[in-house]
Amino acid sequence: MMNRNFKNVFAAAGLLVAVGLASSFSALTVPSEADGFVLLGHSLGLGQRDLRVNDGFTDSQANNNNSPHINFPGEVGAEMAIWKGAIEWSADLRAGNGSGDPVGGNLLGSGNANFDPQWQGTTGSLSNNANIVGVLSGTSGGTLAFMTGGGGGWNIRYYNGNGWDDGPSTISGFLFDIQAVMCHEYGHSLGLFHSGTGSATMAPSIGNGSESERSIHSDDIAGVQAIYGVESGTKPRITGLSGSTAPGQVLTITGNNFSSVNNQVWFTNASANGTTVKVTGLSGSGGVINVTVPATAADGDVMVQRNQSGNSSLSTAWPFDFDDGAPQPPTPTDITPNTGPNVGWTEVDIEGINFLGTTAVTFGGVNAQSFNVVNDALIEAVTPAGTNGATVDLVVTSPDGNGLFPSAYTYGFNPAVDIDTVLPNTGPVVGGTVVTITGPNVVPAFNIKFGGVAATNVQIVSMTELTCETPAGSPGAVVDVFIQGSGTDTIVGGFTYDGSPPGGNFVDIGPGLAGGLGTPLLSGTGDLTPLGAGATLSLTNAASSAPTVWFIGLTEAAVPLEGGILYPFPFLLLVVLVTDGSGELSIPVSVPVTAAGLDVIHQMYIEDVTGPSGYTASNGLRLEIP
Repeated sequence: MMNRNFKNVFAAAGLLVAVGLASSFSALTVPSEADGFVLLGHSLGLGQRDLRVNDGFTDSQANNNNSPHINFPGEVGAEMAIWKGAIEWSADLRAGNGSGDPVGGNLLGSGNANFDPQWQGTTGSLSNNANIVGVLSGTSGGTLAFMTGGGGGWNIRYYNGNGWDDGPSTISGFLFDIQAVMCHEYGHSLGLFHSGTGSATMAPSIGNGSESERSIHSDDIAGVQAIYGVESGTKPRITGLSGSTAPGQVLTITGNNFSSVNNQVWFTNASANGTTVKVTGLSGSGGVINVTVPATAADGDVMVQRNQSGNSSLSTAWPFDFDDGAPQPPTPTDITPNTGPNVGWTEVDIEGINFLGTTAVTFGGVNAQSFNVVNDALIEAVTPAGTNGATVDLVVTSPDGNGLFPSAYTYGFNPAVDIDTVLPNTGPVVGGTVVTITGPNVVPAFNIKFGGVAATNVQIVSMTELTCETPAGSPGAVVDVFIQGSGTDTIVGGFTYDGSPPGGNFVDIGPGLAGGLGTPLLSGTGDLTPLGAGATLSLTNAASSAPTVWFIGLTEAAVPLEGGILYPFPFLLLVVLVTDGSGELSIPVSVPVTAAGLDVIHQMYIEDVTGPSGYTASNGLRLEIP
């Protein structure tokens, strides 16, 4: 039985390389374990950055990954796995995020050298020294794959009989990982021999496609940098594409280090003949290049060569999804998390491609509570209710069609309701105060009560938040807030009814800014009726004998101030006061006839060295004058 981590699996690769490069390889010595990277003596020029695949794999597992990825447009299966293995050697993270390989959080694009490959599609040819990855029948002892050729062009060949898997997860059983082997063999094509460092990707051993084997290591990075130079600070970089990807339309490339004139933009060629489609003579002023998409372009990569020559003149490849006019229905490929309670309200991330223009997201045929298209590859959605134990399909719909992800999401038991906060936690005896109740889980909410009396207008906002309106209560009463759903929960003394008469309300509209004593509390009691008995504003829990600024306004607008939030903005009046020795203030308020029907917003800022900016602030208090 073949040992999966045996040494010298790739020994034949080095020998076959020696055949193709006898003159440059003959002087090399087989490295010891401590020697690190070894160079073959060749490098790939700008005319040898292309990569093509002739897919002759016959194992079903070699092409069973049918989930497209936005970073590798137009390809799935073995082609995508091979593309990923080469991209690992790129100077920078693929498309700025390195995504595409789910194993161990591996990020693709780690070379940090002046080298980047360009995908040039699939071909029916197995021409020699044409930068084509192909497949040979049968096996060859312990050799899984090999590279021949050199700076004038290379060949990488897999032996079909060894048993191959395209991933993208870790490979199990008696199969070998196409991506990991490509990562190793492509290192040979770049000019690296086997490393004497055992942890390096260029070490002569292979396993089941772990993150370690799919990702190049410090020794590999040092080797590719020795050949192509450490990534230059002047190397052009693409940071994004916009505009159109349709032929004859204008594609906008943004980035940096472009030349002001005579840039070239390289596209993948639709004919897959290994020749890059180039558009020349382009302006790059301001880090922007506008290029008309050639009709001969295809799904693959776009690159920029600045008005120079040499390895550092060419950018990293950016994925390019060619719009040939055919419908591009959305394709969901992953959902996280993929389980949640049957009441719904679980926030999920849906990954895939072609999400722009999405008009509906359904779970088992039921519309999501809500969804947000973040970009062409990501949707944020909130699940609807479902049946406990049911596994349902996910469907994403756009004008171009439906994208089905079968058996994508499973509904489970509802967790027990759990609440811990009510804001505001005070309100008038007449009820009608809109409060927000939060906690680890507020759904399902069948019943909300304040002091045993049901709240009204209950609205679920999310799994952790709901709003409702308080019922009427008694002046000064401190009541429990009760929720019934999957189980019950109670916030003891969670809400207080103030003592204001029906002729006016004092409403706490927001938290203040705490200091060492906690948060100062601004409250009110009395009669707000115009020309009535009058009311009293009270400030407590503030620093003693402290200068205090009293802000008064007619508009409830929250703006940052001194590390806190100022609620009466713009303010109409500013009064400077001083708290007493107990850190309190008591201010009588009389209401003139001209104030009838107004809401007057009050807040106080107190000088306090224990506050975040040398201040503390009370909550905002709204006086609702009848």
